[in-house]
Amino acid sequence: MLIFQLPRRQIQIEKDISEVPRPYNVSLKVKLGPEEYFGDAPLTGKMREITGGQSVQMRYPTFHGLPKPLPMTGEFANKFAYQGTLSGIPISFDGGTCTLEFNVEDFNALHQFIQELAERLAASFSPACVVPVEIISVSGTVSGVPFTVGLPTSSWRPQMGASGAVPKQLNTALPHLRQTPRQIISAQRYLTQNYRMDYQTEFASQVTGERLLNLCKAFESLVPASVFSGDPNKQDDRIRKFLGSWGVHTTYIDVLISLRKLRSSLDIAHTRRAPISTEAHESIDDFIPLAEACVRALVNLTLEKFSVDPSIYPEERNEIEDIAALRFIRKYTGLPLPSDIRTLLIANPRQEGGS
Repeated sequence: MLIFQLPRRQIQIEKDISEVPRPYNVSLKVKLGPEEYFGDAPLTGKMREITGGQSVQMRYPTFHGLPKPLPMTGEFANKFAYQGTLSGIPISFDGGTCTLEFNVEDFNALHQFIQELAERLAASFSPACVVPVEIISVSGTVSGVPFTVGLPTSSWRPQMGASGAVPKQLNTALPHLRQTPRQIISAQRYLTQNYRMDYQTEFASQVTGERLLNLCKAFESLVPASVFSGDPNKQDDRIRKFLGSWGVHTTYIDVLISLRKLRSSLDIAHTRRAPISTEAHESIDDFIPLAEACVRALVNLTLEKFSVDPSIYPEERNEIEDIAALRFIRKYTGLPLPSDIRTLLIANPRQEGGS
């Protein structure tokens, strides 16, 4: 989900702004991460790239097989350093912390500047590195008065797991695990991917779209293919009829159908650059835990139904799918990676080489 669509942050200043004389002299500190990329923390082994031409030992995990930097104790990437200008304002980096100093006449102008910084600064790194750079924190002073920047507390919605839920779940799932159809396994994997998106980011709204997509895939994996066949305009009615036959309450059926509609409305399947309102964010933040809980409950209901009637899901053959697009991409095997604009413009990169 694009950060243009994320909630607007608020400036929490330690003094009434009306008591601060104008023009406002602003000293702004923006902390970016991952800290290990900027040389502010030891390498963890998560990154595919480090700054400069630094030599790093590699490891080859036997399960996943991807080479990454070895997370040795005390080993740091080179400290990042940069000096330049940001839209005419001097900016300097010491590791992942950048400093900007400038004047504004209006407090709203400072708020707008910080919002634009949140939208644009971290994304500027992406064409040059394969690390997910993001802003960790923003703070500073206005004419010597300290302030911080963050979301309003109403945007924080913690969840608590039920005590003893995991053993109960395993008692349901494990006895027939090898007989569990791929539809249910796929739903569980998509559900896990939704958790992973939330777990791996400090700011969950950045992955709202991706979470909704995976929750929707989990739900649709559980609905038999026969329900989706036929007139697309009547799919909702067929879903209602199918889930209703299982005894699912109409309110929760509507929640799951709304999940599909929401997926089509946000920056998920198609590009959408327009912002959405704070009210819309709060509604979505309230809806995701509800939709997630409905999908979780539906997975268990499906396990229950399948144990009684395996014909719900006809057996799928474990065949390697012939992906049609492969015939287009195979010809690019071994093509040099474009390292800069010049490389991208080369007529025959195989002859002229590349990085």
